[in-house]
Amino acid sequence: QLIFEPTLANYTALITGKLMTAAGTLDIAFMRNLWNSVFLSVTSVAVSLLLGVPAAYAFARHKFRGSEDIAFTLLSFKFAPALLVLLPLTLYFQKLGLANTYIGLIW
Repeated sequence: QLIFEPTLANYTALITGKLMTAAGTLDIAFMRNLWNSVFLSVTSVAVSLLLGVPAAYAFARHKFRGSEDIAFTLLSFKFAPALLVLLPLTLYFQKLGLANTYIGLIW
């Protein structure tokens, strides 16, 4: 025997965006937030693949003047601590007006 009575009310509230309580109606923005996360993750992966695959192919197949310097610069971001990279990027994005925008998040 269960201690509680199972209900689907919470799932219904998430999908519809409205939760009926004794105190009144509560608006829930779950679906909007879910769509926001899906949109940002899909576009970030798409942009990364569209830019990364041709660049990786070019660095792997073609040797040109400065290619090793560019590759070292790109790899140095991976070796640096995250705070060392993110703080200047945050200041740069704020100066460009990209802070708190979709473009800033995807880039």
